[in-house]
Amino acid sequence: MNRRLAVLGAGSAALLACTGELARVHAQGVWPARPVRLVIPFPPGGTLDTVARIVAPRLSERLGQPMVVESKPGAGGLVGTAEVARAQPDGYTVLMVFDTHAVNHHLYRNIAFDTFKAFAPISLLTTTPMTLVASAKLGVRSVADLVAKAKAAPRAVSMGHTGVGSSNQLSALKFGQAAGAAFTEVAYKGAGPLLADLMGGHVDAAFIALPVVLGAIQSGHVAGLGVASAARMPQAPQLPALAETFAGFESTSWIGMVAPAGVPKPVLDRLHQDVVAVLQDAGVHAQLAERGFSVEGSTPAQLAAWIRRESDRLGALIRQNNISAG
Repeated sequence: MNRRLAVLGAGSAALLACTGELARVHAQGVWPARPVRLVIPFPPGGTLDTVARIVAPRLSERLGQPMVVESKPGAGGLVGTAEVARAQPDGYTVLMVFDTHAVNHHLYRNIAFDTFKAFAPISLLTTTPMTLVASAKLGVRSVADLVAKAKAAPRAVSMGHTGVGSSNQLSALKFGQAAGAAFTEVAYKGAGPLLADLMGGHVDAAFIALPVVLGAIQSGHVAGLGVASAARMPQAPQLPALAETFAGFESTSWIGMVAPAGVPKPVLDRLHQDVVAVLQDAGVHAQLAERGFSVEGSTPAQLAAWIRRESDRLGALIRQNNISAG
């Protein structure tokens, strides 16, 4: 008898919780009843902005309301991310995140939100390998050439990156350790200026996400040396996987979508369903793939696990090398 009451009680509690979620949605009216903000915590022109501009119009069609892309850059993505963490959890503000989202809490002492508690994951959208490139003026055509030049004159070869704790910097750090070579770091305010200086010969080499640098490789403005993935990429099959030289060497740039914690589950479910459907659309998939992205479309749980895994893996590297942004 007591067991039966316990089961009934548990069922009633679950029903009440579900009813509560539905009540919150109905109290707000049919969702979405107005435009949805998609916050990008970095300046326009990067991979986040590229994916957002491809995905947002199709999401608008499915939602029946405009999805408005807003750039809120600053402090390695913290400004826009903190704004979304403070936003009302009503489904009308969502955030596109990438690599730095998993490491900023290791780099900054006083962050105004908890990376793992302040957000509800929606889906992992894309992944792409970091790509090792060199200035054409450096005169190297392979990973072996670059390593030989760096070993012959330690720290004479410069390696550009886009800031403390960035994927560019962490990839270069891992590469130097794997190759047993030392490089001089040169920091830039974004991938655009970094790529421009690579093409101009003002910095020698860098790790840059494949979609950002693919065109420059194809045009011969920079020398592509390898992709930091387990296998070669179909968009650039001529580039060897760095794992072919350094076993297990991988460095992935990723993009995901999250919402403020507390958004009603029916709204989150709808967002996830529509995001995955858009990513599966042949036209969207083709646009992303031709630019060098691998299209994912994960479950919320898979995105949460991905962020935790990246945080643990890269957090260890950051601590071992005493990297801090203040």
